[in-house]
Amino acid sequence: MVLKVRSMIARPSPFETCSREDCMLYHLVLINFKPEATQIQKDAVKAALDRLPALIPDIKAYKNGFDIIGSDRSYEFGLYSAFEDLDAMGRYQAHPEHQKALGLIREAAASIVAVDYYA
Repeated sequence: MVLKVRSMIARPSPFETCSREDCMLYHLVLINFKPEATQIQKDAVKAALDRLPALIPDIKAYKNGFDIIGSDRSYEFGLYSAFEDLDAMGRYQAHPEHQKALGLIREAAASIVAVDYYA
């Protein structure tokens, strides 16, 4: 399966921004791995992602982990992150260490879904 990842983020409409002082941009990602992906590959994805908060100052919150339920609708891995705004998330996405992690994800992932929103 070929994964398509949009390179940069479109600017939001006025309805997609938040004017509250405590507003953040949240980035949620869910991954299903290829059947042939090894646990070593999966652990390498997690390890690469775990390193990012210490390396990228634009990250305001960052959590990830493997699914513990395993239901029919479950994804195998999830990522939650928060940024001040779209520019901060853009710098995160362009950061060389994020690009390295993304390379590992692309090698091991069968499918990726994401949502980005202000709250």
